[in-house]
Amino acid sequence: IPEAVERERAKYKVVLLDEFQDTSHAQMVLFSQLFGDGRAVTAVGDPHQSIYGFRGASAGQLGTFRDQFPLFLPDGSRALAPVANLSVAWRNSTSILATANTVSAPLNTTAPWLKHQRLPHVPELQAKPQAPLGEVYLGRYLADVSVPGTEDAEDIPGEADAVADQVLRHRRRRFETDDAGKDLQPTVAVLCRGRKQFGPIREALEARGIPVQIVGLGGLLSTPEVVDLLAVLRVLGDPGRSDSMLRILAGARWRIGPADLMALADWSRHLVRVRERAMSVADAADVHRPDEAPDGETVVEADMAEAGSLVEAVDALPRPDWVSNAGRSISPEGLRRLTVLRDELRDLRSYVGEDLTTLIGEVERRILLDIEVAAKPGVTIHESRRNLDAFVDAAATFSASSDRVDLMAFLAWLEAANEEENGLPVTQLEASRDAVQLLTVHASKGLEWDVVVVPGLNEGQFPNDRDSRWSSGEGAIPWPLRGDAPDLPQWDWEQEDQKGWVDSEKAFSEDARGHAEREERRLAYVAFTRAKYVLICTSSAWGGGRSKPTAVSRYLQDLYDLGKDGAPGFHLLSWVDEGNEGTTNPANADVQRRSWPIDPLGERRADMQAAATAVLD
Repeated sequence: IPEAVERERAKYKVVLLDEFQDTSHAQMVLFSQLFGDGRAVTAVGDPHQSIYGFRGASAGQLGTFRDQFPLFLPDGSRALAPVANLSVAWRNSTSILATANTVSAPLNTTAPWLKHQRLPHVPELQAKPQAPLGEVYLGRYLADVSVPGTEDAEDIPGEADAVADQVLRHRRRRFETDDAGKDLQPTVAVLCRGRKQFGPIREALEARGIPVQIVGLGGLLSTPEVVDLLAVLRVLGDPGRSDSMLRILAGARWRIGPADLMALADWSRHLVRVRERAMSVADAADVHRPDEAPDGETVVEADMAEAGSLVEAVDALPRPDWVSNAGRSISPEGLRRLTVLRDELRDLRSYVGEDLTTLIGEVERRILLDIEVAAKPGVTIHESRRNLDAFVDAAATFSASSDRVDLMAFLAWLEAANEEENGLPVTQLEASRDAVQLLTVHASKGLEWDVVVVPGLNEGQFPNDRDSRWSSGEGAIPWPLRGDAPDLPQWDWEQEDQKGWVDSEKAFSEDARGHAEREERRLAYVAFTRAKYVLICTSSAWGGGRSKPTAVSRYLQDLYDLGKDGAPGFHLLSWVDEGNEGTTNPANADVQRRSWPIDPLGERRADMQAAATAVLD
């Protein structure tokens, strides 16, 4: 629409496009159509920090900019826009800059699939005047979590505990002062390639009394208190969520044992059979009739195809004398607890029509979650409520921005966040001095901390060994159809025979993996440059149920070689050399045993029960 174009051009005589490496081809076309008419336009960006390719961003846009926004010369001709390099890093210490320059060096070489390198050469980062040396710590451990020793073997320190020990040590240091000259608590972040790394590191930090802030909605949904809260919300919103009901039933509050759970499952299937065989409304209402086996068969263990809803089963509990066709019944104590739970859920359903924050607050109060987190030893109420408050903030953000605001829409939004590796954005993040922030590398873009930890630097993990080539499924648009196709590997699929077709796809697959590795290298560059004074990079050979040891990441190996050659500021915490990992996963020797249902009071139950009785009396 020409009128709209002229209106926008009239608003802005000078245009500055910041973080231009995060733009897509479509945005480039839009900007060039609006402002590529010879006016003053400046794009600022770092192609080494282009990490949002999964969102459509392309590092090649900075090279394309020079063509799309040319200089209009006095003689009417056009010339490529000039380039000015801003190479001084005002954030990082010199040793940290060495890690960034090392990991980014291959990005300046032309990829083998490119016919023309459109990106300008990016010079190495230079230190600011009088920049401090800084510290880089490298560690390669045998296991991701510590394994206790036996009579025949010593304790095996794990990566998670080593990271927590380093964080504890550096949080006691001071790097900066405020305007009054008072020492400031350092800011600390742990940057993970994926959310699966959060659990062991969070547990190790909390075991040392270090407050932890989980950043990003995807990671927040895996914290224990939010998981419990979500289970209740899902049961209130969806009667088919038997999985969430099972978590509630088997949790520390209700402690329904396996015998009663099996009887309750029988009851849920009985309700299904009653409805299926009902000839009238009266028949369907007569749910307490004797349980019958399906059509003349003697069933000992019910067919899973008949599985009913545990949510429905709890809402319509059987009479005390009911016995399933498998001979099971719910114990009196189990039925008493289920009755209390049923009444509680019925009361909470009356709040489903309220706004989300009111509903969440009422659920939190009724399931005693507010008291449980407040009773955490060794932490303040503010620290203990951090994850719950962040979840409420997420609900408020959803309510303010969504067209449809109800419980089911909110739960669907959360499911989408949980399925996406990087989650959905919640609020603008700022570095915190009160807690160690645990987040993904993607979520750290644009931020800085005094101390940064990058764990999990293993081959296949960071760099991730997955590629997103369009020929492997239906999840991506064929790359030849993309506007940034000149920057991407291409599959020469027009072949004379099937063998040629297969060979060309294999060649394309190799190029696609190379393209994905360059994306991972940019991600590592972003992770390393978040640190101001201290950078800690770690890896582990075994963990996560692996049957074979994992090789050290090429990025960490390059840093190890750099430190071995005498680079200043580099320190070695521990290093398991290749070939010394052993042939068996040491974690498999540590058999974990837990009793279930768990009693949260344990040996304190008798004393706590006596105290509660005394208060009631």
